[in-house]
Amino acid sequence: MAGMPSVTPLTIGGRTFNLLFRNSYLIQCETFMEEKSWARALANMSAKSLAAFLLAGMMNEDRNAKIAEIHQLMDKAQMEGMATTDLWNVVTQGLENSGVLPKPGPAPDPTSAPSRGHTND
Repeated sequence: MAGMPSVTPLTIGGRTFNLLFRNSYLIQCETFMEEKSWARALANMSAKSLAAFLLAGMMNEDRNAKIAEIHQLMDKAQMEGMATTDLWNVVTQGLENSGVLPKPGPAPDPTSAPSRGHTND
């Protein structure tokens, strides 16, 4: 079972936004993107999808946020040296922290012996 949802901070222009992705916000995200699945949009990684996900995450704090404001924030982030992939990483982390996506498990220990499979000995 996943832990309690938590916010993911994103700071742009000296302002911190606490992203939280609720199912109801993701439904609005799908509507905006004209997608049948937010998961497909996440895999697509288009600028329009990024804006929609940021809007969905920011609705936690401002239910009246507008997509034009998100576009301005994306431009500001770029001018501050934040790569688009950095924004996608924050969105992905936010989806994990919100309990929408599973958090990745621990990496395997490279020093441990490989597990033995079934053999026909």
